[in-house]
Order: sequence, then structure tokens, then C-alpha cells
Amino acid sequence: MNDKPHWSEPLPIQMIRSRFSSLRGNQLDHLAVMVVSGSFNPVHTQHIRAMEAARIGLERAGWAIAGGFLAPSSDSYLQGKLNSHGLSFSRRTELCCLATQDSNWLAVCSLGEFSSYRACTRIREQVERQCAGLLEGRTLTGLEVMGSDTAIRIMDKLVEEWATTDVGGRQPWYHSRIVCCIVRPGPESSADTDRVLKFTAARAAEIGISVILVDGALEAFPLEAVSSTDVRELLQKRDWEGLRARRWLHPEVLRSLETSTGV
Repeated sequence: MNDKPHWSEPLPIQMIRSRFSSLRGNQLDHLAVMVVSGSFNPVHTQHIRAMEAARIGLERAGWAIAGGFLAPSSDSYLQGKLNSHGLSFSRRTELCCLATQDSNWLAVCSLGEFSSYRACTRIREQVERQCAGLLEGRTLTGLEVMGSDTAIRIMDKLVEEWATTDVGGRQPWYHSRIVCCIVRPGPESSADTDRVLKFTAARAAEIGISVILVDGALEAFPLEAVSSTDVRELLQKRDWEGLRARRWLHPEVLRSLETSTGV
């Protein structure tokens, strides 16, 4: 399996150029790209819906979103999580492309980076290089998108590590890192919201991370409690009708999985 693919493909600049052309006035002062990294094993409709909900919340907060990117993680990262139950990086990337083919603002990058921060930084830098003429010196911000459970786990771990450093060296680890935390639907959503608002966001600010909380339900864009594990269980049973009825997969993703020789 390919451990970390060499990323050399250009980003879909025509898509970004189209987004830029629709922005006016002070919108251009808060330009951003959104990046969600993860296994996407496989990508499902709620991954896409979460990005849409995040975009709505961020735009309402004043951000002008120039584009959004799905960044599948490497094979080695996935193998560490799932052993033999993982799709290859190239297959996951292919399915992500199918899942975003109807979008006028979402695309896929073949970076193969498991770190959300590094993936977001590299994508932002690539967009800046390829769109230097369009930006005309303006700042472009990278916004990481995470589910609330993931954001709490990662941010709280970083805060704990930072707190154990020597007091004299306890300076912020990041400069202007921004994480958009999407409230994960389900029985833990209220607890996650309280945790982020009352603890995680404040502590993360100490190490240079701004956390923006977005709840799809409050944006009139509710999410369904679906996980890739739920999808994989039906895939392993080859329960195509069950998957079709639940509408957890983009039709082209489902068609591709159903017609392939192996899931």
C-alpha cells in the first residue's frame, strides 16, 4: 500500500476562481478555504452535509469561503485503525471525488496527510500559490473542520501536553490556527457542546487555537447520526438495498462499490 502519496496535482483553480468572482466588498477581507481530513472509509453523505453545515455557519460568522476540500488520510494511518478493513488510499480518494462531483465548491486533494493541521496548512499554501493573482495580496485563512468528538479529543490532548511543558517555555504552539467544530449528532451532542463551550475552546485559545462551534440543527441544516462503521457493516454484508434505502452514500459512490469486484 502507498504510505503517503506524493501530492503534485494542481487544485481545481477554476472552481476557486468562480467562487472568488462571486465575492464582493468586505467579503474579500475574510477569505478562507475549509479542509476536513479523515479516513473516509468510505465517504458518506454526512461527511458532505457536515461541510455544508460548517460553511453556512462560517459564512454567517463573516467568513467568505473560497472552497472546501476533503483530504483522505494515508494507508498507514488507516491500517493502524482498522487493520484489514480499510479501502486503499486511491480507492478512498476516488470515492471522495464521486461524492463531491455535484458540488460547485467542494473538491478532493490527494495529500495523504493524517494531521488535520498539516493538511490544512499545505492546502492553504497551495491555493495561495496557484491563486496569487486572484488574491492580490489578500490573506487566505485555512479553516480545519472537525466533528465535536474529534475536536474535543485532539484539542484536550494538545492542551494536556502543553500544560506539562516548562512554565518558562509555555508559549502558544500555534499562530492563528482555527478549528471549526461541528456538533456531532446523537445522544452526546449536548455534552459535547457544553464541553467545547465551557472548557475546550478556552483552553485551546491558550495554545493559539481558535475554536468555532457550529451546530447544523441551529443552522437549519441538521445532520444524521451516521458513521463509516455503520456503512462498513452493511458493505461487508453486501446489503446494497439496505444502503440504498438509508441513502447514506452518494448514488455514484454506492454504484461504484456495488459494481466493484471487492468492497
